[in-house]
Amino acid sequence: MNHCFTVTGDKIAALTCPLTVSGNVTNNGVMIADNGSVVESSGTLVNNGKILRFNGGTTNFTRTIINNGMVVDGGTVRLNPQRLNHQLALSWSNAGFSLQTAPDLSATFINLPGTPSPYSNPATAPQQFFRLKLN
Repeated sequence: MNHCFTVTGDKIAALTCPLTVSGNVTNNGVMIADNGSVVESSGTLVNNGKILRFNGGTTNFTRTIINNGMVVDGGTVRLNPQRLNHQLALSWSNAGFSLQTAPDLSATFINLPGTPSPYSNPATAPQQFFRLKLN
C-alpha cells in the first residue's frame, strides 16, 4: 500500500510523492505539500481554501489557477525543545502556528491561545505532549 498522501476530512496532504490532480478541480479545504512532496494540477484549479507548502514541499500548476483563497509558503516548521533552568522551553519561528497541549497522545489537544515563542513549562509539571497547529 502506498502512503504517499493522506485524505482527512477536507484536507489532502502530499507526504512523500506527487499528488497529481487532473481535469478541473475546486479546492474548498486544505491541500498540503510537505517534506519535499509536490501538489500538482494539469487542469484548472479553483482554490477557495488553502494550499500550504512546508519543509521543502512545492506546487506545480501547468494550466490555470484561480486563487480565491490562500497559497502559503510556510517554510520549515519545527517545534524546538530546550531545557533551561529546570524548565522546558519550546520555541518555533513560524507565527502562523499556535501551540497545543494534551496529557497524552490519545487525548484531545487543546489550544494554548496567545502563547508566545518561546513557551516555558516547569520541568516538574505533570507529563504533557505539545504540537503546533496551523492558525
